[in-house]
Amino acid sequence: MLVVSGYVYKDGKFFEGTVYIDEGIIKDVTRGINRDASIKGVIIPKPHNAHVHLLDYIAKDATEERDLIRLVAPPNGVKHRALREASDDMLKNALSIARALAEKYHLGLVTEFRELGKRGASLGRPSEIFRVLSRPKNPDEAKILIKISDGFNISSISDVGYEIAEEISRIARSHRKMLGIHVSERIREDIDAVLDLNPTFLVHAVEATRDDLVKISSEGIPVVICPRSNAYFGLFPKVDEMIRVGIRVLLGTDNHMINSMNVFEEAEFLYKISRVIGQKIRALDIIRMLFRDFTHDFNVEEGVTADKIIVIGDLRGKPELIVLNRHSSAPIYDLSSPRVAMRSA
Repeated sequence: MLVVSGYVYKDGKFFEGTVYIDEGIIKDVTRGINRDASIKGVIIPKPHNAHVHLLDYIAKDATEERDLIRLVAPPNGVKHRALREASDDMLKNALSIARALAEKYHLGLVTEFRELGKRGASLGRPSEIFRVLSRPKNPDEAKILIKISDGFNISSISDVGYEIAEEISRIARSHRKMLGIHVSERIREDIDAVLDLNPTFLVHAVEATRDDLVKISSEGIPVVICPRSNAYFGLFPKVDEMIRVGIRVLLGTDNHMINSMNVFEEAEFLYKISRVIGQKIRALDIIRMLFRDFTHDFNVEEGVTADKIIVIGDLRGKPELIVLNRHSSAPIYDLSSPRVAMRSA
């Protein structure tokens, strides 16, 4: 049995506890630190990178362009021109790199916005932790893609005809699959029209007003924020307001051409830059954004498999600050690793 002790994350907070793992499954979680534990540290779920564009890795660091429209807007942004010109081998390589990086950064779940319609969706998922939302050009293609995707993504209602968006939404709902939509990233968009599409979640909402955010909250729609990407374009979401009105906020790293997939870095950036722009966001509120899906939270608890858990090997300070500040410098133990298992008590 592997015994791990320290700060345990559950239900949005930390407590001093000990986790007992046998045959790859958490068998028990008790209060109090076990001084004889094999591993000590901050015991957390693997995080969710809730929004990323993986294929644009093919244009990684290719330009200093900082204009949102010229760089990433369809159909003629730098990114989309590169995607059209890319070979299948280049695209497959981008996904292979994403798989390796997800393992390196200890990600537990990745929700991807996949471009290139049928061609893009046919590339498959990098691994089982990746959720692929494809982007159909029209309803006819959507009927094909829904069979090979986890759902759809819409670049924004400003980019597609609303009737097309409605039909894409209908197809997703009829198959009980997901629908993610970029909203109000650069300009404010009609939030009522967006919510009428019954999205599973929204991305960005940078230019949303407080009334817009209240409507999003009242409908129970989560919002994925991508602070590093927004800051790159001179933008920033009203994260403190989102929290105040009760929106379920998640973190994503957005474009792989300009950001790493390491969502811990996203969390650290948000915590440190938020004070600069006058937003007082608690460390624990940001931590909660890491360890959740769109409908439920991740916890360290009985029945969870060890491959969903990591330990940051440091107990100096508050656990939420250890996660934010020392995720890249302290040792990280992947509890599914055979080398870690050999340390069993």
